[in-house]
Amino acid sequence: MIQRGTLIAVLIGVEVALVAMMAQAISPGAQAPWHDAATSQSQSSGEGRTADYAFHTGPQPEVTVDIGYADLTVYQRSEPGVTVDVTGHGWHGFGSSAPPITATQDGNTVNISAAESSGFSWGDDRMVTIAVSPGTRLTVNNAGNIKATGLRARASFKSVGNGTVLIEDFNGPSLDVASSNGRLTLHNIVARQLDALSSNGRVDVTGLQVRDGNIDSSNGRVTLGFAPGADTTVTAATSNGHINVSGFAATPAKYVKHADDEDDGDDDDSLSAKTIRVGAGAGRLGVHTSNGSIYLSQEG
Repeated sequence: MIQRGTLIAVLIGVEVALVAMMAQAISPGAQAPWHDAATSQSQSSGEGRTADYAFHTGPQPEVTVDIGYADLTVYQRSEPGVTVDVTGHGWHGFGSSAPPITATQDGNTVNISAAESSGFSWGDDRMVTIAVSPGTRLTVNNAGNIKATGLRARASFKSVGNGTVLIEDFNGPSLDVASSNGRLTLHNIVARQLDALSSNGRVDVTGLQVRDGNIDSSNGRVTLGFAPGADTTVTAATSNGHINVSGFAATPAKYVKHADDEDDGDDDDSLSAKTIRVGAGAGRLGVHTSNGSIYLSQEG
């Protein structure tokens, strides 16, 4: 039998160890270091760490982003080059420090990435803010909540976890947007090719001028408002919902099942599909939901 004195000593030792771990986790010395570019400055404040980067680039630079669950804001500025700001404390986890987010340059490409966390954690409160010059091509492989404004070149965005995506004032050849478990909101979008996928969330698009692409929601409704100048033929289909059309003439279409449609034994005739022509109908836009209704309307 363990003596009472021995047990008390063990408990006191455990408590001291826990306090030491907590103090280490919140102390400035426990924070992961920032690796800044030669042209940048970094600083630390009481409200959270900040890392600043500035890169000189040539015309039409490339920017790639892979920052895990950290949030992202991107906007276009008139000045040349690319700037990156990182703010926030980082991961909140038991005995774990924030994995560093760093920015590096390789020729005309700027890479922004986060190291993987070595400890258990349940969130990342950091915000990465990127200002890009006109003509910058952007590829976001992983981020949390995403907001992008004013971009004028090819762009691709992927949100992980429960992140949402908001894209405003986009005018470029192609836009690719995906969310694992969050809502997609697109406003004033001009693109020859648009691909948008929400695995578990709504897709809301307004001010849309598009020619080709695919818009898909596995579990959520899709709402598309077409602006004057759109030129495409839309084939809309849902396996569990309704198709509502306003301002266009709609004709029945043959439903083609998707891989994520549930096989509930229904015949294709019982599923909903329609075709509408927008403008001259030159392009091809597929719109699909596995579990949700589709709303298509003419704006202006």
